[in-house]
Amino acid sequence: MKKKIMFGTSVIVTKDNLMEVVSEGFINILKEKGCKIVLYIEYVPADGVDVENAFDDPERLLMEQKLNELRNTYKDIIFISFQGIKKDFSPASIPEAACCSGRKQTSKKSSVRMIR
Repeated sequence: MKKKIMFGTSVIVTKDNLMEVVSEGFINILKEKGCKIVLYIEYVPADGVDVENAFDDPERLLMEQKLNELRNTYKDIIFISFQGIKKDFSPASIPEAACCSGRKQTSKKSSVRMIR
């Protein structure tokens, strides 16, 4: 006997996978598995290197449009989207708390800025 447990999934969205992860085929697979919540997280490069996969304004608008379509089509699934927080991906613009270099965090201000 199956338990009635709601579950969801999170998807990191890039320029490369945007159209695939908002497609009806992808959502139908998740729905068949019983997924009730889809959390889309916009890719933000932590190291400032892979900036070509980060969204620009046209991708953000397309994502918003596709989410509205999905919400209208799949009434039994909750779709949530978190937009990226940075447009300047140069290493100097990234808070120390987000860097993968192993440096110590020097101020709480950096981590607060990161989660806004």
